[in-house]
Amino acid sequence: MSAGFFEVDDNEVQKDKPKFNDGEKKKQKMFTPVTLKLFMTASVDSEDNFNVDNQEINDVILVGRLYERDDQPTRVSYLLNDNTGTMKVTFYKGGNYLPKYLEEFKYEEGCYVKVFGQAKNFKDVRQVVGVHLEAIDDFNYITNHLLQVFVASCVRKKGVLSSQDITEANNVKGEMNEKDKTQFVKTEATKIINENSARGVSNVSRDVIFNKVKSSVTHPEFQKIIQHLLDEMELFEDENGALGAM
Repeated sequence: MSAGFFEVDDNEVQKDKPKFNDGEKKKQKMFTPVTLKLFMTASVDSEDNFNVDNQEINDVILVGRLYERDDQPTRVSYLLNDNTGTMKVTFYKGGNYLPKYLEEFKYEEGCYVKVFGQAKNFKDVRQVVGVHLEAIDDFNYITNHLLQVFVASCVRKKGVLSSQDITEANNVKGEMNEKDKTQFVKTEATKIINENSARGVSNVSRDVIFNKVKSSVTHPEFQKIIQHLLDEMELFEDENGALGAM
């Protein structure tokens, strides 16, 4: 599946669905990764539906640090901070008992967590009602979460990439085969040489040409291609190192 400026693996999407334990209520939901600032600045309609980038979002994934645990008979709440904002997150108990995921969660002030929750706007106060909570012990996940937020935003704003877009992007990144790279360097070199010749400039060096093609060809590849073009007499090089076109 393609998304925004990236290709997204469907298996990776599945990984971000909450991992419910036995006995927990299972619902098919589309959880959207967001930051607290993105959530706090989202518009809310008369039915308390949140809108981000012209798309309704009510089930969210948040990543941040927990503070100020408040354990009440029917609920447990925390303050969640993700460096873009702070918000109250509430988890409701089943009767007087904690859900299994909360019972197994070892709270420490300032610990990092991933929260799956429902966006709520009660009396103009925004908050999240949590449905699942996981501790984070690998800080790479924080970076990954921010990347997912960015990708999701790109999808909402720009849609998915077409196969042609992906092909063009791969070419820009230098993902061409050897034949394509050789033709690319030859074309650019000939163009630069002819343009300079028309201006009366005849000392086009390898460095000038490499600076033009280095986004797609590494320096060792470039040197190999130039030597190939010289051997095939498609380019020539004078005693001062200036290149010319046949």
